[in-house]
Formats: sequence, structure tokens, C-alpha cells
Amino acid sequence: MRRVAFLLFALVLPGVAAAEDAWTTRAVDALRWPGQEVVSVRLEAGSRVVVVVRDDTMVRVRHEADYGWVPLDALSAEPPADLPPEAPAAPDDPPAEEAPARTG
Repeated sequence: MRRVAFLLFALVLPGVAAAEDAWTTRAVDALRWPGQEVVSVRLEAGSRVVVVVRDDTMVRVRHEADYGWVPLDALSAEPPADLPPEAPAAPDDPPAEEAPARTG
């Protein structure tokens, strides 16, 4: 049983990439399944996505809460030059307001 689990792990591992950011180079439909025409989400040119899995010519990406497959040639590792700089991240937890001091 361990051999089967190891073999499955070894076969799947090459297609799994560490999470990395990428940007779409053109408007593209992210497909629910590769080779089918079911659109999961429409991505505009310059959309930031997270690469989940790479295949030969298709890449599974996450954009916000949506997932889909896009052609490899529709992605770039570099953000578009005309992309505005990102705003600083908001703190996870805003500071709590202090309770008024008790008197008496």
C-alpha cells in the first residue's frame, strides 16, 4: 500500500507547482475543465492569478474565489508595466478602541 501511495505522489508531484503569482497577457476565459467550453470565470488582460497546477499547455489558476484552466501562453510571470502600484495591505486586525477609564 505504501508503494502505491508513493507512486501516486511521485506521478502527481511534477505537475504541482508551488503557489506563484502570474498575470494574464490578454483577456481569456478560464475553463472549468481543460478541453471543454464550460467557462469558470472571464479574466481581463492584466488580471493577477495564482498558479495552482501546470500541465503541458494549460495552467490551473485561482483568481479571487474562482478556479479555472487557461492556456500557458496567456500568462506572464511579470506584472504588466501599466499596472498601478498596489495599495499597502490593511492590517489583519484593526487596533481595538480603548475602553474609557473608570472613575469612582
